[in-house]
Amino acid sequence: MTHLAHTYWARTPTQPTGTDDAPVLLPAERAALLQPLFGPDVAVGGISAAQLWGIPVMTGMNWAQEVLGERAGPAFIDPRPHLSFCGRRRHQGRLDLVLRQGLGLPLENGLWGCRVTGAIETLLAIQPVLPGWRSVVAADYVLATGLGYHDPRWPLAPEDLLALLDRLPPRTRGRAALRLALHRCAPNVWSPMETLLRLILVHAGLPTPTPNAPVLLPNGSRAYLDLAWEEEKVAVEYNGEVHYRDRKAYGDEMHRLAQLRRLGWAVHIAVLEDLRERRRREAMLREIRGSLARRARPH
Repeated sequence: MTHLAHTYWARTPTQPTGTDDAPVLLPAERAALLQPLFGPDVAVGGISAAQLWGIPVMTGMNWAQEVLGERAGPAFIDPRPHLSFCGRRRHQGRLDLVLRQGLGLPLENGLWGCRVTGAIETLLAIQPVLPGWRSVVAADYVLATGLGYHDPRWPLAPEDLLALLDRLPPRTRGRAALRLALHRCAPNVWSPMETLLRLILVHAGLPTPTPNAPVLLPNGSRAYLDLAWEEEKVAVEYNGEVHYRDRKAYGDEMHRLAQLRRLGWAVHIAVLEDLRERRRREAMLREIRGSLARRARPH
């Protein structure tokens, strides 16, 4: 048996011989199992809904707030299952779950058939705990993956979500914060670090780059540049752990960069330390500015 919350337990499959531990369920999974027990007016909500949607819940990396000139925001994410209700119930956070009043927007069918708040309501609910750049990361993800919980999920533009926000009452909880985040968003962003890198570049005064710009390579394949200034043929690629932990990924990346350079692209590679450490960040920005200046076409 696995304990879900308070007096609620879930029967779990028989464990392999020699093990007594029940499977470890994530808070969002516990919320998905709890939701039907609370009735049709309750859905998985808040942080738990964000996790079911796959929305990045970024914690730590507080240095990014200073780099972007943002106020320090909440760093604590409540690890309990989060549920949202419509109708007349009392907020409940005393037990090992969180029950908060929702907005009454349409729900989606989620993990294991549970009811989960839609993407817009979920984004609104997490604004208090994911401010600033973290909110932009979350909204960028929804723009890239769409509003439906199941396929097909079509990419959106920031204007699409802003139009949906305009239909909500002005005093809707989280509406003003999400609107600010959407004005910093971009379509077609595929990773949280792409979002953060773009925000740092724009905050430093560089022109806004195009996320995941497609380029046809000499071998007939297509490359998608993380952030690109297409007219100047300048790009910035963020390399995360996969690029140095996976030899094949590293080799493929080097081959792709060689082809891009043959096409005349100036590709700058950024890693975490280039964003976090001031001297390296300033050097990176200086190099990118230089590339853009040298390749700028006279008007």
